[in-house]
This record gives sequence, structure tokens and C-alpha cells, in this order.
Amino acid sequence: MHFQEIKDNYYKDIPKKIKEFIPGFVSIFDEEDGIYPILGDLGNFIIDNINNEKYLSKIMFFINNAIENGGTDTCNAIILQIFDKYYDEIGNITEIEKYLTKKNKLKLKTYFQEYKK
Repeated sequence: MHFQEIKDNYYKDIPKKIKEFIPGFVSIFDEEDGIYPILGDLGNFIIDNINNEKYLSKIMFFINNAIENGGTDTCNAIILQIFDKYYDEIGNITEIEKYLTKKNKLKLKTYFQEYKK
């Protein structure tokens, strides 16, 4: 079996960064379960707390930081496990998109233009 080596240092630190930025979030998954399940759980947390400004601003601060400081693996994981999930369940990303930096909005719009055709 071939495993791709992840060279994105931020990606490897996502569980630690989530605890740092969003102390109120506790995933049902452990680090050993992998980054994708933890981010998927965070996606559910966003949906459950979409009207909680306190949590939402902390979550979006983490997401902006992760996309800006992480590499391709970090960005892809966040888009797939958080934004794609949110889009599929809510039907749009307007509510959370307004918290993104201009650069990150552009990345997200590019993703949805390319993959949601």
C-alpha cells in the first residue's frame, strides 16, 4: 500500500491548532483517527453553532489562519470537510463566507466554480 507523505506542517498540527483557536470544540475523534474526521466533526459544529457569534468568529479565525499559513493539503482538507459539507447541508455558504479574508474567499469561489459545475 502506498501512502502519500504530507509535507504540509500546518496540516500535521491541525488538531493542536483547533484546540488553540477553538477551546470550546471537542471532537468525537482522536488525532489517531486522522485530520479529515476531525475537520468533518468541526464542520458539524459550525452547522450546529451557525447563530453563535462567539464560536463562529473563533472557528472562522482558525480557518482563515489555516488556509493562509497551511499548504495545499490543509486548504483541500478544510474545503472538503468544512465548506463542501456546509454547502451540501445548507445549500449555500453565504453565512460563513462573510468571515473569510478576500484571499480565502477567492480560493473558495474558485473551488466551487471548478468542482460544483
